[in-house]
Amino acid sequence: ATDGLNDAVATGLAEAERRGARTAIVVAGDLPLVSAADLTAAAGALGGAERGAVVCVDRGGAGTNALVLRPPRVIGPAFGSGSAERHLAEARSAGAEAVRWASPAIAFDVDTPADLEDLRAVAP
Repeated sequence: ATDGLNDAVATGLAEAERRGARTAIVVAGDLPLVSAADLTAAAGALGGAERGAVVCVDRGGAGTNALVLRPPRVIGPAFGSGSAERHLAEARSAGAEAVRWASPAIAFDVDTPADLEDLRAVAP
């Protein structure tokens, strides 16, 4: 299933680059607390770097809930179990800035019924 996701993300990133985007943000669809300000802060973690990836980790620290990529295809998407370290390693291998980013709102994804209960506790 993640191959299809990674292929779809790669297609979107290629199109963003084709249209002239210098930076792209890939965001998982199951992040109920994320805001534009959260994504702006994550993108800011690259500072003035011309090449880089910000890997926004999930609550467990192993998965990737969002990616900031400059340029959009600086690395290929590698979503799936344990993806955070794969994305960081890929960025380092590409000679790009590699930033691990932890944000409570971006980290909060909903994968299980227990996650829904956690969401109810923080955002009734």
